[in-house]
Amino acid sequence: MIRVLWMLICVGMLCTSSAVAQEVEIPLPEGAIARFGLGYINDIAYSPDEDLIAVGTSIGLELHKAETLELIGFLVGHTGSVLSVAFSPDGETLASGSSDNTIKLWDVSSGVLLRTLTGHTGNVLSVAFSPDGKTLASGSSDDTIKLWDESRGALIRTLTGHTGSVWSPLPSRLTGRRWWLQGRRTTRSSCGMYRVAC
Repeated sequence: MIRVLWMLICVGMLCTSSAVAQEVEIPLPEGAIARFGLGYINDIAYSPDEDLIAVGTSIGLELHKAETLELIGFLVGHTGSVLSVAFSPDGETLASGSSDNTIKLWDVSSGVLLRTLTGHTGNVLSVAFSPDGKTLASGSSDDTIKLWDESRGALIRTLTGHTGSVWSPLPSRLTGRRWWLQGRRTTRSSCGMYRVAC
């Protein structure tokens, strides 16, 4: 009986301290105008027109107005942390990669989930659209890069040969027709129309 009473007292104290903690607002640091991230921030991307900011966090995907930093949307669908975000070149689609091993494509104007891309067996650490917006590249802790047809959500090709996680697929700024995909090693090789840093 004493144990039950003691447990009730402890639970009551936890509930009270939790309620008090929710009422206390943490002040912003000097010079700050807003706070990003409802969880730990993993990645941030601006929309091409620089009107929106997507924030991938440990608890989900946030959309903010760039000018005011106002939170205008919280996109729910991943079952793990959102580790990477990228806007399509036309700004209409947002890609998010997650620790749930999936990529989700979202309609930016409505916040509606368009499709889920599956195939990676590790965390999706990076996502990037090709300059024409037709192809999405994803890098993963499964040591692969996957290339996807954005409009159909179909897997085009899996690039293998990395000996570690692939952190950053980036479209080349030189030609606009080639991809530079960076993994842990620096040996370079070519795979069809793609140049890869493996």
